[in-house]
Amino acid sequence: MDEELELYLKALLDLVQTHQLVELCIKGPDLKIELRGAPVLAEAPATQTVYPSGQNHSRASSSHTPPRAKTNFDHLYELRSPLVGVVYRSPSTGAPFFVKSGDYVQAGQVVCLIEAMKVFNEISAERSGRVVDFCASNGEIVEVDQVLLRLDPHAARPED
Repeated sequence: MDEELELYLKALLDLVQTHQLVELCIKGPDLKIELRGAPVLAEAPATQTVYPSGQNHSRASSSHTPPRAKTNFDHLYELRSPLVGVVYRSPSTGAPFFVKSGDYVQAGQVVCLIEAMKVFNEISAERSGRVVDFCASNGEIVEVDQVLLRLDPHAARPED
């Protein structure tokens, strides 16, 4: 590889990393370079994707990681966003929410979708419990580590 070209490519990669860009497009033959940026990026493995009908697919954002949850100083469990994106609380426009405050959820149950880079990522509860508060509004853009919902893992299970 030509030394000048190698230095040029390294400079482009540094630019991508420094400004947390999500897309670099180089075209030819006269060389056209497009750089596209986004908010904070999160590194991650792939998760299951869903494409709900009727949702707005125009927003793009970042890659995704499995949900991270933290327990705050009291007994409530906080499920936090693993990525930057748009929260959808239902699978499609007009459909009921996956969960709402007061619902009892099982570990592994889908609680919302987060759209990132036109991909819908299912976000599942990591613990069972009663939803005390859903902190993100439908259609809201959330950041990495933002609280999506709080649940009480010690709440009694509903009678079947």
